[in-house]
Amino acid sequence: MFVFYSTDIDTDKGSLQEEDLHHCIHVLRYKEGDLITVTNGKGLTVSAKISKITKSILYFDVLSFTSELPDPIQNGIALSPPKSSDRLEWFVEKATEIGIKQIILFESSRTERSRINVARLQKIAISAMKQSKQSYLPTIVHYDKIATLFQQCTDFQSKLIAFCEERQSHIHKHIAAGNHLVMIGPEGDFTKEEVDMAKSHGFSPVSLGKTILRTETAGLYAATLLENYKNL
Repeated sequence: MFVFYSTDIDTDKGSLQEEDLHHCIHVLRYKEGDLITVTNGKGLTVSAKISKITKSILYFDVLSFTSELPDPIQNGIALSPPKSSDRLEWFVEKATEIGIKQIILFESSRTERSRINVARLQKIAISAMKQSKQSYLPTIVHYDKIATLFQQCTDFQSKLIAFCEERQSHIHKHIAAGNHLVMIGPEGDFTKEEVDMAKSHGFSPVSLGKTILRTETAGLYAATLLENYKNL
């Protein structure tokens, strides 16, 4: 079953446009009268019948729908982007498949990459959501200053910062019920000043283990631990 994505779903009808339209009619060869499954990325998934296809829009009639309750656990990963765009895109794809609800990209003093194409990352997240047959699309934001992250990310019940320069307890000892945000630094790690600033904003230092992980690997490792605990 292929799941399409649309922000245009009403109680009895909706439409597909752009990439999903193209994939539906030109790749999968769906036609009028065929049945499709569509999600809005906010917990609503519908079974529908294609009613009309034009050059730019596919219209469908909603036959039935399922609506998931909002996930009370909105875990997030705050990541200083790696230099390679491929590695960043890989992280977004895999974190979406795992179920992370918030992906926060931020610039620290040692961040090597400064140009972030959030629109492209959103498309990758949409594709990963559809492929993994989920009903929720993670939010992706980019802050060009680490201080902005501290100012904006105040709604998490637990805030953790992973870094290498001090001995601290493993992250799994800090995961409990509630929403968690884990900060992952750049390849050169956080500066002492950034760690001190994080601590002053309520972040607890944690370790990700004995080995030194790449930024995107560390982010995915933390994401997996958070979502595994939630699903126990």
